[in-house]
Amino acid sequence: MWDTLGRAARAGDAPSACRLALTTLNCAAQDAGRRFRARLRTAPPQGELQAMQAFVADPLGLSAEVNRAVTAELEQRIERLDVETERFCGPISEERRSEAFALLRQAALSGVPDAQTAYVLWGAGFTPLMEGTMAEPTFERWLEEAPTILARMLDAGHPDAPGLLAEGYGRDGRHGWLYPSDPMRAVAYGQLAQRIGQARTLGARFLDIRRSALSSSQRADADRLAERLFTEKYAGQALPPSSSRRESLGFLYLGIGPMPTGKVDECAASSPKVTP
Repeated sequence: MWDTLGRAARAGDAPSACRLALTTLNCAAQDAGRRFRARLRTAPPQGELQAMQAFVADPLGLSAEVNRAVTAELEQRIERLDVETERFCGPISEERRSEAFALLRQAALSGVPDAQTAYVLWGAGFTPLMEGTMAEPTFERWLEEAPTILARMLDAGHPDAPGLLAEGYGRDGRHGWLYPSDPMRAVAYGQLAQRIGQARTLGARFLDIRRSALSSSQRADADRLAERLFTEKYAGQALPPSSSRRESLGFLYLGIGPMPTGKVDECAASSPKVTP
């Protein structure tokens, strides 16, 4: 993929930079996950405390017995996926991973919706698996730029913006570091996410709990803010489910198996439009 998209991406073509960055970072995360699972298999828990914890969790061994066949089948599926992913991805060096983060930033600043979501989430949420990502030069830029990009996403009617803002003000997720805790705004943006048909976000799922903790005046403020933004940013209309991007870009199509149903063009130059 670097052979086919690298020149265009480095020359400033934002969709190419987005596709190349997301594919590379997904591959790096898959490799990190594979190596982490290998360490777990070769270094099982040892000692009396671990044995006691295992006994308390499953004193008769029934859970282990019931799950043995399921676990074996799952392991086989994971191994097959690892083989296919490794064949597709090849080795990912730290230098290439670093360039991928830089290309992701480039595409996000250029306004590519999928790149914006992934950048706000700092590498599509994959970075906890990958060591050293906070030492990346792009990370310092992210600390300054993520709130600005998220504000641009909201202005453009990006489908992920309300959920990400709800998580930010609710201090959920990594980008929550960059926002002050504000329960009223977390509720308002969670309500907005639901209004536009994006209810499968953390902010929307926590909505009822957070709303119940607000005062009556705070609930009224949240309702007014959500209604105003729904009208101003989303024209009072919901996005069709088939046009919604993947939730938090947690899965990237790698050419393995059929294209997911209803999936939109990866790294398209603009967000799906609202429909009457």
